[in-house]
Amino acid sequence: LVRGSPHTCSFYGLVGDDEFGKFLRSKLAKANVLDRLQSSSDPDASTGVCIVLSGSNDRGFVTHVGATSKLGVAHLQEVLQADCKRSRLHVHVSGFYSCPALQQDLPEFLDALREEATRNSCKLSISLDTNGDASDMWDGGVVRVLERVDFFLPNEVEAVGIAKKLLGSGGDNGQQLVL
Repeated sequence: LVRGSPHTCSFYGLVGDDEFGKFLRSKLAKANVLDRLQSSSDPDASTGVCIVLSGSNDRGFVTHVGATSKLGVAHLQEVLQADCKRSRLHVHVSGFYSCPALQQDLPEFLDALREEATRNSCKLSISLDTNGDASDMWDGGVVRVLERVDFFLPNEVEAVGIAKKLLGSGGDNGQQLVL
């Protein structure tokens, strides 16, 4: 249950077999979030950490991606097998650019998710927050994912970066970007 409501919230991800992974699990339990975290099979993969540096006009992030970089659709199968059996389901995908192992297979996974939800008469919505792209390429197959989501939740930097990628960064091509 989430904050005393009759609705459940599950958190899927990949953590290292370390103290921070245990800390994350304890915080999820305290918040009544269903822990669907899996531990990485790579003993050298530690749990990812993100530090937010916030100022009055801007913020910055220092990120160690850790085990998250190995998160793939194989780690998300329970969403298809169990969560689509609910009458309503919202799936939020975050950290797209932090999950290179997920990027290429995510569009097909979202298609399968929609098919399974339809088969089970589950009302499904999907949202995406890409987070920043450290490579500044704004690709990774994001266009194929955007075609499959209901809500796109970028900040201004992400929106501009992805829009430039979509529109082509080679100058004026007759298209206009409106934020």
